[in-house]
Amino acid sequence: MTQPSVPFLIKHPHAKRPHRRRDPWIDPAVQAALDRVGDQIRDGRNFLSMSQAQLERLSGLDQTAISRLEHGLMPGLRLHRLAAVLAVLDGLRLVDPGRDRNPATR
Repeated sequence: MTQPSVPFLIKHPHAKRPHRRRDPWIDPAVQAALDRVGDQIRDGRNFLSMSQAQLERLSGLDQTAISRLEHGLMPGLRLHRLAAVLAVLDGLRLVDPGRDRNPATR
């Protein structure tokens, strides 16, 4: 059995955004986590009225990769690249206002 090709997006007629075609080799729990991270990055970027191109310039991660990340389609993304995107958003004060940033006071 050969490994399937890279996942791609298919349009569902009633979907608000493209339906994600999943890689069957990825554990569903891992995929769910990738989806949550992608949703949070997209929501944060939109909250800041920032385009993917602007986030690319600030983080160093290619716009296409940001798009794939937001759609939960980058299981092989290196952690330091994800950290760069998150650091930009966090540096622009995109943090949960209820979250205490000081771990000593948690």
